[in-house]
Amino acid sequence: PRPAPAAAAAAAPLPDKDPAELRRQYEQYLATCVRQGRPPAQQVCDMIRRVCAASPPSPDEEQVVRAIAEGEAKLGMPSSLSADGAAAAATAPPPEPAPTAPAAPDPAAAAAAWKRSTFSQVPVG
Repeated sequence: PRPAPAAAAAAAPLPDKDPAELRRQYEQYLATCVRQGRPPAQQVCDMIRRVCAASPPSPDEEQVVRAIAEGEAKLGMPSSLSADGAAAAATAPPPEPAPTAPAAPDPAAAAAAWKRSTFSQVPVG
């Protein structure tokens, strides 16, 4: 059997990048999720929690930390930057799946409906 996704994410090594840079990228990612109205990927959230636990934000990152907190709040997420948020995330249900786009209408059916609504009003003769 394959390991559960959360276990696999916890076992994966952290990226070999400056933690401050990872937090800046996460801030931008959250802003994109807010604009698109979709939840962030659980693997990304788990990774940033591990980054923050291993290397907490410095006082110089105050603006990034504030933007992350605002983005997470807009998405209804627990904070990934605090131990309380990580504990809440571990016990929280998974986020709602992203909404799917409605299926494209059948072009022939759409054309027929348009003709019926438009041309049924025009007198013939």
